[in-house]
Amino acid sequence: MLNKDYQYFRELLKDCKVLNNKNLNFLMDSLKAKSLASELNELACKGCTEGWLEKHDGKSDPIQDIIECGSLGLITPERKERLINEITEIKSGD
Repeated sequence: MLNKDYQYFRELLKDCKVLNNKNLNFLMDSLKAKSLASELNELACKGCTEGWLEKHDGKSDPIQDIIECGSLGLITPERKERLINEITEIKSGD
């Protein structure tokens, strides 16, 4: 599905004749956020969140990733709050 979205946006940008590196970077960031949100929306319990946190690439702050997905409307405010609380608990060792 992400590949299909990428192709759609690439064609859209090409049609508008504004295809450049800045737009491609925005597009890739959007696709990454959509993919991340899909993962976050599958986390049903604290144990699932812990497993996701262990697999997290470490290149970014997981809480910031969640906040960004929430601000883009890709996850619900309730899920955002729950995930942030779970990660905070996991990191504190509770």
